[in-house]
Amino acid sequence: MTQTRRHNVFITYHHQDQQFRERFVQMMGDRIVDKSVNVGDIDDNSPPTEQTLQIIRERYIASASVTVVLIGRCTWRRKYVDWEIGASL
Repeated sequence: MTQTRRHNVFITYHHQDQQFRERFVQMMGDRIVDKSVNVGDIDDNSPPTEQTLQIIRERYIASASVTVVLIGRCTWRRKYVDWEIGASL
């Protein structure tokens, strides 16, 4: 039996859509390694500082080979989504 290659996946999303990220990760099963920022990993209520952005880039995005953008009703309000997409590129 051949083993499926697992991809390190960075998922950017509005944290109000946490249940959809969890459902996506569950649906993908053992095909992915989730490298996304979890609720509470960063202070989402303060403006992003260069240090915060560096932490996200180094701890989460750098180790991912794929970025998935989950788009929900309020994604446009999440200040990090645009930056995370740009950093992934």
